[in-house]
This record gives sequence, structure tokens and C-alpha cells, in this order.
Amino acid sequence: MLLIGAGEAGVMVSREIVNRPDLGLAPVGFIDDNPAKIRTSIGGLRVLGTTADIKVIAEKVRARRALITIANAPGHEIRRITELCRDAGSRPRSSPASTRSWATR
Repeated sequence: MLLIGAGEAGVMVSREIVNRPDLGLAPVGFIDDNPAKIRTSIGGLRVLGTTADIKVIAEKVRARRALITIANAPGHEIRRITELCRDAGSRPRSSPASTRSWATR
């Protein structure tokens, strides 16, 4: 699973996923459009690239799912990222307050 957004919300979600193996989810890295975060490690996960790179990265790491964890993102941005994920063959979802409720959908 790719996590889209390496901010506070993304780090919180990644920690919950890692600490909850019963969810059956495995984060492989972050996608973030902040150039300063690219190729860094945040919360133990690498920032693999930007949203423009989603297709290449998803294919490379074989990500079948993507979770959008960007807090307060405008609707048009969520729609843009959702389309990029779909084009990459990853099932996109937006992160609700609880990862568990998302994972059971």
C-alpha cells in the first residue's frame, strides 16, 4: 500500500497500520509533493516520489492499494490523486478517522 501524503496524518496512519497486523495491510512508502521530503525517511518509511510518479512507483513496488492521508486537501486535489492512482492500477481510498473502518470496507 502506498500512503499519499507524508505529513502528520500520514505518519499517524502508517503507525497504526504497522502496529495493527490484524488489518492485513503493508505500507511500502509515502508519496508526497513536497520536494524536500523526496528520498527521505519519515516514520520509518521512505518518501518514494511525487504524485506525478504514482504510476511508475506503484508498478515498481507492486502496490495494489493507495491511501490518501492528506489532511484538509481540497476536493479537486483528492480527485486528481484518485485518478492518478486508478491509472496506476491501485485502488485509492481517502483516510477516515479510523484506519480500521477504512480497511474493512
